[in-house]
Amino acid sequence: MVSGRLQEKNGYYYMVLSYKDATGKRKQPWYATGLPVKGKAQGRGDAAGTAARVHAAHT
Repeated sequence: MVSGRLQEKNGYYYMVLSYKDATGKRKQPWYATGLPVKGKAQGRGDAAGTAARVHAAHT
C-alpha cells in the first residue's frame, strides 16, 4: 500500500510517498511539485494522490 502527504521544503511543496519495498524496508521518496508555499491552494490535494497512483503503477 502506498500513502502520500505534502511537505514544505525550501519554499515549495513536495509529495512524500510512504511504502514498504519487497524486503519490508520503509521507503519515503520525495517528488518536487513546483508549487510555491505562498501560491494558490487550489489543486494541491490531488497532487499527492496522483503521485501515489503513478508510483504504484510503476512498482
